[in-house]
Order: sequence, then C-alpha cells, then structure tokens
Amino acid sequence: MLRETPTLLPPHYFVASIAAMLAIALWRWQPGFNAWQLPGLAVITLGVVIAVSGSRQFARAKTNIVPLQPASTLVTDGVFRFSRNPMYLGMLLALLGLAWLLAEPLCLGVAALFFFVIRLVFIPAEEKQMAATFGAYFAAYHQRVRRWL
Repeated sequence: MLRETPTLLPPHYFVASIAAMLAIALWRWQPGFNAWQLPGLAVITLGVVIAVSGSRQFARAKTNIVPLQPASTLVTDGVFRFSRNPMYLGMLLALLGLAWLLAEPLCLGVAALFFFVIRLVFIPAEEKQMAATFGAYFAAYHQRVRRWL
C-alpha cells in the first residue's frame, strides 16, 4: 500500500534551512572573516559527500529514494554500514558546517529544527515501513547499525 507522500520532503526542509541560515547571517551580518570559520567548509563537504554517496547507492540498487514510498531493496552497504540514514546525516552535517562557516549561533537553531523535523516526522514512519516491508532483515540491520552514526 502506498502512503501519501508529503508535499514537503526532507530536501525541501534542507533548502529552506539553508535559506533561513543565509537570511539570519545577512540580517546579523558583521564584517570580517576568521580562519576558525574555515573548518565549516570541511564539515559541509563531508556532509555533501555522505548524502550524495547514500543517494547514489539507492540509484545503484534501483530502489525508491522518495520518503514514505515503498523501497524495493534494503540497502545496507557503503555508507549504510555506518548510518541507517546517511542522506539525512549528510544534510544535517552540511547545515552544521554552514552554521560554523557563517559564525552565527542562531543558525544552530535552524539546524536543530531540521534535525527534529527529520527525527520526529520522517524517520519513525520510514522505519515502520521498512520493518513491514523487509521484516527480519530490517530488524537485524536496525540492531546492527545506528540511526545517525
């Protein structure tokens, strides 16, 4: 049975979070840039690499990537060996890296809001669906691999 896909999906929340962070940074902009902000670029890069890697693994497995729609394959290799939700983890890391790069503490609140939306709205429903679809295979994977890291 297909669940109705929400109008707003995690990538929409991700882009909206980036827009909100940039708006906050512009609103509270202070001239100057410090070298300690640069590691934010590394965190952004790491997040993008993790998220894209997870997305590519779904494509290779020819399984659905749209949240709350049935998947045909349980992907457990690659980045999925370390995180059950590497795409969400990657998006969250990219947001945290952007908050660091912008040196704006209010941006951490935006990243936290993204985390809670994903954690409370999407992940529970996805895990319920995966358990129903893949049964014992998902149960074993669920016990073996942590949700985030």
